Amino acid sequence: MKPYSFTRDIAIMAMVVACNTALELTLGTLLHALKFPLTGSFMVIINACAYILAFQYKPRFGRITVMGLASAIVNLLMAGGLKIMIMPALIAEALVIDIIVSALGTSRWSFAVCGAGASLTAFLCKLGNMYVFRGIPLDLALYKTADIGVHWESLQTVLTVMVAYRLGIGALLAWLSWPCLAHLSSALSVSVPTATDSAASVAVNDRQI
Repeated sequence: MKPYSFTRDIAIMAMVVACNTALELTLGTLLHALKFPLTGSFMVIINACAYILAFQYKPRFGRITVMGLASAIVNLLMAGGLKIMIMPALIAEALVIDIIVSALGTSRWSFAVCGAGASLTAFLCKLGNMYVFRGIPLDLALYKTADIGVHWESLQTVLTVMVAYRLGIGALLAWLSWPCLAHLSSALSVSVPTATDSAASVAVNDRQI
């Protein structure tokens, strides 16, 4: 039973990593090319859905972080240096989701908190990337990120508005996505046979023979 469970566990995590990578390289790239609004927050929620589906199979802290790290590495290998800037974001988002789900469990409310936390994390990582990889000062990076044709009076106002916006939009998208996640969780749930069930199955087969 243990080898079977471990193998199935690894297979599920690998499928999530493959799914996340495929979505980042296809849907994510397409949405960014089309300049689709809220692309970053939308992709964060999709990744969170995949992580939680795998987490529900065997709830344990660290699993989501490992999947986020693996997703970041596979993204880098598949897309090269173009994806190196998003690696910290993918890992940080997974860690935040891992902490929240491990502490609060899986429910619509906890998923909304995950969406808010991961969306804010993605925003902070974007600012960090602009500062580290592009050499843009943090204050200018913040104004550039919040460039929506509004005259901002102070840096504190920009930061407050953007943090509130990211938290709100992440929570809202996660809340609205919960029915889809619940449906997928129900559709993909497969009961793992217990040792008793396996023994009973063998006994029945022996009698039939």
